[in-house]
Amino acid sequence: MKQRIAIIGNGNIGCYLASLLALDGNDVALIGRHGSQSMKEIARFGGLQFTSSEINEIKGLNQAPWNANHITIPERGLSREDFLRRFEYLGNFKQIVANSMDSMGMESIEQTYPKEKLLSVIDRAFFAPIGKNLHLVTDTRDCKSFDKIILAVKSYDINTSLACRVKDIIADGGKVAIVSNGLMPWVTPGNLDSTKNIDALADIHQFIDIVGKEKILGAIAMFGAEFEDGKEGLKQNGKIKLVTPIPLARVALGDLAKKDHSEGVEDFVNFLKSSGVNAFSHEKSIGIPLIHKLAVNINNIITSIFGITVGRILEDPLLKEVTLRARGEIFDSAITAGVPYSPEHKQEFVNGLISYASQVHLKNYKPSTYKDIEAGSLTERSVLVDAIRDLSPQIDTPILNRLSVLMEQVEAQAIADKKYGINGLKELRKSIYTRMGCSPKDATIDHFLSVKFDKLEYTPELTRVNSFSLANQKKELMAGQSFTRCR
Repeated sequence: MKQRIAIIGNGNIGCYLASLLALDGNDVALIGRHGSQSMKEIARFGGLQFTSSEINEIKGLNQAPWNANHITIPERGLSREDFLRRFEYLGNFKQIVANSMDSMGMESIEQTYPKEKLLSVIDRAFFAPIGKNLHLVTDTRDCKSFDKIILAVKSYDINTSLACRVKDIIADGGKVAIVSNGLMPWVTPGNLDSTKNIDALADIHQFIDIVGKEKILGAIAMFGAEFEDGKEGLKQNGKIKLVTPIPLARVALGDLAKKDHSEGVEDFVNFLKSSGVNAFSHEKSIGIPLIHKLAVNINNIITSIFGITVGRILEDPLLKEVTLRARGEIFDSAITAGVPYSPEHKQEFVNGLISYASQVHLKNYKPSTYKDIEAGSLTERSVLVDAIRDLSPQIDTPILNRLSVLMEQVEAQAIADKKYGINGLKELRKSIYTRMGCSPKDATIDHFLSVKFDKLEYTPELTRVNSFSLANQKKELMAGQSFTRCR
């Protein structure tokens, strides 16, 4: 049975999920900010076009950056069977393509179909047009009775205003899955009070109180997605690309109010799986995949502070060691708070950085936080670093403390750069090494731990930025922004 779905947030994660759910025939409302440039671009494009490195390789547009053996369609064309075989290991995407062939009258198993027609099959199979099952919404006043709501906004946009809107549009018995980044109250399901003393989570707790914890599911998007560049350099043109290999792109779900999984969790998981989303509920606790995602997110912080891609972390001895130790502090804070993870698995957890950051497709990958810094926008620093540090105050977190101080200054400088039209961020990054008293190639973990990095030196031309407080920058930047600043 197809369902009425609201996806609040038209960023990378929201649009990826909206495209797959609409392609499966659900009635999907993609809710975004009024006046949003990205909503305008999606409207101009006419819908959402899903793709991935695997699909692009089959089309012959590029070779997948991992050894996936996705054979490009030859110039001579293919039979239906040989064509569909190329989608064998992409979950139910094979059926999506088969349905597209059927709708185009390509049911013969004997005929060889030309390459051009097969390419049109792929484009049609993974295009969710506006008006059929996909609807763009910027005003929720007329929206009612959604069976499921997926909240894919930035964590700092989860507030009481958004809670009231969600409460108004959800159906009786409906569920809300929150897939925002960072530490969330469900790190210890069944014990939400354990995170009520964390300042960064105060608004999220208020959201839960208003909507009702029995209606909310914690969720973690364990994948990366991005909009492909469009014409004239437009970043958001309706073409949403999954960065993570399709078999590894997963969504974890779990209850907030109890440790055991309810029927609501399993229903949501099964619904997503039926639409091509690789969803699951962890057998022990949603807190476990959550801290795994936090360990991945710490890469976002490192890349943003130092201006490098994910793959470069392993190439820099200092940044590699900083990231490894940060993962260790995340682990210690989590198990102290009650996440059911065995302490003997700490080294395996920490060393997960090696297998993650060495993935070929991440070598030149800039995470969303890095892109926020490039755009001079707010980041989710408070839930990516500060909240973890505050989760278990009794745990010593020297690395996270320093990353928090550095990230606050990087964010402030990026916003100031945009405001004043200057490039102070480059100088700020240089001053990190000046403060340590060494060059980047000579920097060690001892250098990093020897200083606190508060009030970094700026170049003389940027002295006016020093007096421009982060609080004022945030106040100005948030003015006029609605609840749908998106992931």
